[in-house]
Amino acid sequence: MAAVSRLFDILLIWTAFLYAFYLRKMPLFGLDPLYLDERIIFLYYRLLIITVIAHILISQTLNYYLSLRFYTYPQLIAKTSKIIFINFLVVTLALFILRDLVISRFFTGIFYALYFCILLAEKLLLKVFTRRLTSLATSPRHILIIGCNDRSLVITGEIYKHLEWGYTISGYLYFAEDRISPNMDRSRILGNVKDLEKILEDHVIDEVIFVANRDYIFEIDKYITICETQGKTIRIYLDIFEGSYVSKFRPELFGHIPVFTFHTISLGYMQNIMKRLIDIAGGIPGLLIFILFYFIFAPIIKLTSRGPVLFRQRRIGMNNREIYIFKFRTMYEDAEKRKQELMAQNELKGAVFKMKNDPRITPIGGFLRQYSIDEFPQFINVLAGDMSLVGTRPPTPDEVEKYDQWHRRRISIKPGITGLWQVSGRNAVTNFDDIVRLDLEYVDNWTIWLDIKIILKTVVEVFRRRGF
Repeated sequence: MAAVSRLFDILLIWTAFLYAFYLRKMPLFGLDPLYLDERIIFLYYRLLIITVIAHILISQTLNYYLSLRFYTYPQLIAKTSKIIFINFLVVTLALFILRDLVISRFFTGIFYALYFCILLAEKLLLKVFTRRLTSLATSPRHILIIGCNDRSLVITGEIYKHLEWGYTISGYLYFAEDRISPNMDRSRILGNVKDLEKILEDHVIDEVIFVANRDYIFEIDKYITICETQGKTIRIYLDIFEGSYVSKFRPELFGHIPVFTFHTISLGYMQNIMKRLIDIAGGIPGLLIFILFYFIFAPIIKLTSRGPVLFRQRRIGMNNREIYIFKFRTMYEDAEKRKQELMAQNELKGAVFKMKNDPRITPIGGFLRQYSIDEFPQFINVLAGDMSLVGTRPPTPDEVEKYDQWHRRRISIKPGITGLWQVSGRNAVTNFDDIVRLDLEYVDNWTIWLDIKIILKTVVEVFRRRGF
């Protein structure tokens, strides 16, 4: 079904493209008709191909082709909007790299407006049709939930919240009576899981949902076999990482081998590619601004203090990778030696040093830091792939040596020029543990929207002369 939906989406994108092409050929809003020759037509069709490929990859990454009945209308609108916007960013970057600058901006605007409207209209109509069809069904799907804990109640709440899914709960079975949630309606409990075979024989059951914690992981195998023997659809919610720091869990194929993957980072393979594209898109203009700033401030830095214009420092990157970051030098040459003398005046608690009115800062260095101009050489690191636009602050080796075990998860992703800590009242956060918590909040909840939000907030902070 997902393959059919993808094919239909491609046809809709093609339709939007042809209609936008037709409109652009006409004299509209005072614009001259689009001049076309074979080369320009080829460029426009290349735009279509890039858009289609990007749509397929982005949709797959964002799980757009899940069953429509599991989406609410706001979720469907939000996800469609996100896909179109990301697609626009990817295609804009591709056109910039390929230098397809002859493509009409008016055409692009019409194309993406039609692309959004047609795609959204199709999904909403399908959603309405699916919901209507489900509501007319004479035989709803009967579910047996095995497990009587609080998470079983969460699943119950989801089912009752979405009656359009066409599910009804036949009852519950418990693993151990002492594990029954006090909030569970005991009148709905049909018995112990050991009675499963008889329960399936005596009741109308279409699907079985196992809600098992780690104590019953190996026990459920025989009950799954009973369900399979009787032809029941089986869903499993394994709460096997309760109380651990693992934030994500998914089944996947490792080659041809099915495995369960536990990971603390919210970025998958495609998300990493998308984040890298954003880094390149932001890194190129950032590098150009850095070059401009270099010619402006390099002479001033050289005239006001001894030493190089750019400061190169060893830092720890993703998963203990050694990287060297670049900054405009804002301190005197002996800054590292004098750091030990000033440690008593450190304003942060933990493995980071920060001091207001640091005497090691040069006269021009204070200005560069105030407007975050000193950070612009790090766009070299971004384009080289050592850093990202948004991430966690890259620590020095001596800082990492002072880390507690849980601190190390903050270096499980690429460090960034800016991050959640920098835009969350950086100067007000004086405890390193609080900095780490903000970093881990970013690690665990990454989305493209979060990156964009942090970048926009960073720009605001810089213009407020707070630096980042």
